[in-house]
Order: sequence, then C-alpha cells, then structure tokens
Amino acid sequence: MFQRRGSAPTAAILKTFLRISEQTPYAVAVHCRAGLGRTGTLIAAYLIQHYRMTACEAIACATGYGCAVRDP
Repeated sequence: MFQRRGSAPTAAILKTFLRISEQTPYAVAVHCRAGLGRTGTLIAAYLIQHYRMTACEAIACATGYGCAVRDP
C-alpha cells in the first residue's frame, strides 16, 4: 500500500490495512518511509478499533513507539 507523501491515509487505504491486519494469522510488519505520520495514523486506527482506545490514547501509544501521527 502506498500513500501520497505528506497526506493522511485515505479511507480506502485505512480499510485495506485493517482488513489485511485482521485476516492474517501472522504478525504484520508496518514500515514507514519518511516518518510523516501515515504509518502512525494506521497503527493508531488499529489500536482504536481492536483495543478500544480513545484517539488520544492511541496517538500517545503510537508516538510512544516513535511513530508520528498525522491529522486527517
């Protein structure tokens, strides 16, 4: 999945990411290219959906692991 540089993830990318991460029986490696918040935003969305975190909690968790999180 590729996202335009400097953009927030589209709804289609978000849905694809969540589908892939939910359907695989294995761990999913997530890699950022430029550290502009696209990967962190996807990870935060996963945390919200699967761990019922609030947006603030998910952003704090993602940034705590070194991810940037982008405003949509």
